[in-house]
Parts: sequence; structure tokens; C-alpha cells
Amino acid sequence: MAASNCQGSDLLDPLAEGYIEHILLRLAGATEGDVADPRRSTPKWANKKRRLPAEKPWYKRTVIWVTTVIMAPALVAAITATITGQTQKLIDRLPKPGSSTSSGVSPSRTAEPPLLIVKATADTSEDAGGTWAAAGKIRLTKAAIAQWQKEMATEGGTDGYSRFILGLGAVTAHGMVIDLKMSTLTSQQVRLERVRMAKTCTDPLSGTLFFNPPAGGPGRPGEIGFDLDQQVPIAQEVRLENDFPEFTGRDFFRTHIQYFTKNDGYVYHVIVHTRKHYCTFRLLLDVTGDYRSETITVDDHGEPFRVTGVYMTTDTHGFPIEKFRAYKKVYATAASGSHGPDWWNEEDPKTFKPYGP
Repeated sequence: MAASNCQGSDLLDPLAEGYIEHILLRLAGATEGDVADPRRSTPKWANKKRRLPAEKPWYKRTVIWVTTVIMAPALVAAITATITGQTQKLIDRLPKPGSSTSSGVSPSRTAEPPLLIVKATADTSEDAGGTWAAAGKIRLTKAAIAQWQKEMATEGGTDGYSRFILGLGAVTAHGMVIDLKMSTLTSQQVRLERVRMAKTCTDPLSGTLFFNPPAGGPGRPGEIGFDLDQQVPIAQEVRLENDFPEFTGRDFFRTHIQYFTKNDGYVYHVIVHTRKHYCTFRLLLDVTGDYRSETITVDDHGEPFRVTGVYMTTDTHGFPIEKFRAYKKVYATAASGSHGPDWWNEEDPKTFKPYGP
């Protein structure tokens, strides 16, 4: 049995040794020509040459390199943008400082009061004038005129019928006066830097004219004037000339400084006029104090103030006079030269001459 085992081992030895030697040579990086032993038989598969991957042409390697250089930053930017966007969405879901949350908890910090509290009132007194104009035709009946005169008598002066005629859709003509009552509730001193104007203007209204020339009146302290016929109106100093306010052209706020302290107040009388336009406008008040600044918009209860010019011509002596024939309807008062039976009477626009021939 021992001899038999030895012969079997001798028969297998050359094959086993060749296989082991081939493996060792492969691990050592040797090639087929490095070792040659005719005594040993080599498997057929060991004689086959290794097929290495073919090297890519130079232009393909260049394209791959350029593509990698260009695409890599774009890929990084896309990943960064995605991460940033997701992070921002998480931040947006967080409660913001100073805002109420969904649970109804109020912010701990209360809103600061405005630097200046302003109450604006359009002056409808006789001193502010008594002429109005509307875009379309307004027909006054006898009953309407009677009601108009009743309100004038009840209110005393022009206040009553001014509100009545404005309610018909008419607009103050020539000019208007706006009283600005100003005060502050802040503990710090507040300074009024400037009063500006934001306006939109077109041609004067030419439908119906309610003519009642103003009688003039005394000047008042705190008057500032705006000429709407200027492209950029500025607050001007005002002086009284023959009982009528006259704009001097000098910038009011270059020489006037107005300060406010808590529970202290002051009134500005803003005179606005136009000869050539129909304008809507709002006043803008620039104020500073309490380490901040504000611009306060002043209007007519949420709507812009409105004023219209009146079409003018000259009489035979060269003096300016209203061009009544430019209107479709004209109403005039007895004080303006109308000879009708009522305080307000309808006149013929083509022939009415309140000041004589």
C-alpha cells in the first residue's frame, strides 16, 4: 500500500509543482520567459498572454479631463444650492422675532408711536375762497338751491354750502388752505425738517363753474405756500399783499426750524394754489427725533386733496378775468354780480360779465 501511494504521488507531483510555481510567478510579477523548465508541464491556459485594457486616444483623454474640470464646480454649486435652500426652508418655519406666533402670543416689544401726530383739515371758510369747478355738468334745481342757502344760513358763512357743493362732485378752485395740527407723544424732542408734496396734475376742470370770488382776509402765523404750477413745488414763505397771500419764492424751511416736545403742539396753515392745472396731491412731512427719522403722509381721509385752476382771460382794460365761455355751465352769486333772484343763479357762460362791460 505504501508503494502504491508513492507512485500516485510521483505521478501528481510534476503537475502540482507546476501549478504552484505558476501562481508564485504571477504574484511576483514574472512573465513566461523568466522561468523555463522543460521537465515540468505547464497548463495550456498559463501560456496565454494577459490582455490589458487598450489605452484611450489622447483626444478622448483630453475631453474627459476638460469635462471633469468644468462639471465639477457646477456639481458642487448645485449641491450647495440644494443644501442652502433646504436650510432656508427650515429657517423660514421658525418664529420671527417681534412677530406673533400661531399660538396667539403677542410680541414682547410694543410698536413705537409715530414721531409726529398730524391732523389735517381743509379750510372751507370764506377766507379760503368760494369758487368751485366740476368735470361734468351739474344742474341745480330750485329745491337744491334752497337747501344750499339754508345750510349757509345755518352754518354761518360759506362752511355749510362749501360742504354741500363738494358733495356734488365739485372741486375747490384757484387754491385751498389746509390746517395741519401737529403734536408728539415721544419723550424726546422732535424736529420737523421739511414739508414736501407729491402731486399729479392735468388740465383744469371745465364742466361747471360755481363762481364766488374770495374777499381776502388777514394773514396768519405759520403760513407756508405751495405753487402747484411748478414742476417741483417747494414750501415757500408767504406774505400778505392787499389782503391776499402772496408767495415770495423763498424756501420756508431754510430759515424756519420747528421743534416739538411731548404734549406740545403747533399749527401750520398750508396754502396751495394753481392757475393752470387740476391737481391731486398729498403732503409729505419729514421728521427726525428719538434716534430715528420718518416721513408722514397727510391726505384727505385716505384720498388725495384736490384743487383746480380756472380758465382765465383779460378784460378790455387788460386785467385778468375768468373765462366763463370755457365752461358748459356757470352758477354765480349775487355778490359776484349775478342779478338773479337767488343767492346762487345760473348764468349763460357766453354772455355773463360779472364786472361790467
